[in-house]
Amino acid sequence: MSYVRSDDEHDDGRITTFRKRLEGEVRMHTGMPFAIFQDRNDISWGQHWEERINKSLSDVTFLIPVLTPRFFRSPACRSELESFLLKESTLGANNLILPLYYVTCDQLDAGFQKGKDQIADVLRTRNWTDWREFRFKSFNDETVAAALAAMAGMIKASINDLAAIGRIAATKPEHTTAAKQPSRAELPEVVAEEDIPASVDIEAVLEVSENKSDVYEITELRPENSFGATTLEMPRPKSYYVYTRRFDEVVDAGTLAEKGELLTLHRYLTSFSKALKKIYDPSLSSLLSHFRMKTDTSLAISMLIDNSGSMRGPKIVHTAAWCSLIGEWLDRLRIQNEILGFTTRAWKGGQSREAWLAGGKQAEPGRLNDLRHLVYKSFSASFSDAAPNLGVMAREGILKENIDGEAILWAASRLRKQNADRRILVVIRVP
Repeated sequence: MSYVRSDDEHDDGRITTFRKRLEGEVRMHTGMPFAIFQDRNDISWGQHWEERINKSLSDVTFLIPVLTPRFFRSPACRSELESFLLKESTLGANNLILPLYYVTCDQLDAGFQKGKDQIADVLRTRNWTDWREFRFKSFNDETVAAALAAMAGMIKASINDLAAIGRIAATKPEHTTAAKQPSRAELPEVVAEEDIPASVDIEAVLEVSENKSDVYEITELRPENSFGATTLEMPRPKSYYVYTRRFDEVVDAGTLAEKGELLTLHRYLTSFSKALKKIYDPSLSSLLSHFRMKTDTSLAISMLIDNSGSMRGPKIVHTAAWCSLIGEWLDRLRIQNEILGFTTRAWKGGQSREAWLAGGKQAEPGRLNDLRHLVYKSFSASFSDAAPNLGVMAREGILKENIDGEAILWAASRLRKQNADRRILVVIRVP
């Protein structure tokens, strides 16, 4: 069940009660166990809902989106629905999404412009259960009970249809040869034309120089705290494959947490950065001021932080605290700076992988992950305004997988646009 938790809280848990009643009603109709996944009910303490939902989507049979105005504004709800649309396409079914129309939404009105919201366009074509008239009625009311029974009947019919699809699929011979790349006509409708699998020339994507003798200075901070600089001539790859960029995103980190949680995370991070300040603030101030005075060139510095699962725990907290301290001092010295992060939206590929499955599992598809690039502080933002965003790094469920190469090139492309005599990209990862 995909819903906005604050909607359930506002209605004193009526959405949760609906879930319990529907579970029982389906059991009555089928004679079999029937569990509806709901985050407040099924996620153990300390396990973030997003990780669990992304993992569970590969196993559940139906999706029940509870439609309210907040549902359309929720990135998480929209992502869940998009994932399930791809799963429907993979199974060759179109009756596995069972919308519950809970509160009137502008997006579902007949006058709402088609094409303005892809999710709304899909939902308007589905056979939803209109619960608006039952929202304030008792679940013991006869009309409410009848509506629940009707929805349970729809689920039972869909279970039978899905079983038939499974029996048909089981009779098809298996092919051991690699799947051919599907033509445009063979691709499922959910995959947009511009997302057809393709080989992407990395030089064109990144707008690299035509000069093939470009060199890059790579400075490595070694475990023994010594510095080693190596100048390398970087070989150009032939091409880099990306199955689809449809589900990639660049997001302002502050939008991934509610305001109250953002402040809580910021206070938590501040407790670490304050401790660092007491020890290192004088020496850091002296070092950066000296560095500033020694150069007569303008600077732009970008800090790119690995936000993968291997950074969980003290690693990411200490990294965020250090970046907070350094970012504050760079701002004081009026050195252009930004703080970025890179991860993925889901584990094990996410919707990109689902699209690949729906498209026939093309051989050698390239990258099959939904990128999530995070902007904690942009060049244009002041440190005081952006500081709360850094606490998001400590939020459970943010750290997933890492596609390092594309992240470095993304950060470099942003840095390249800054008007500065010297541009420095610092990539941060704790081994």
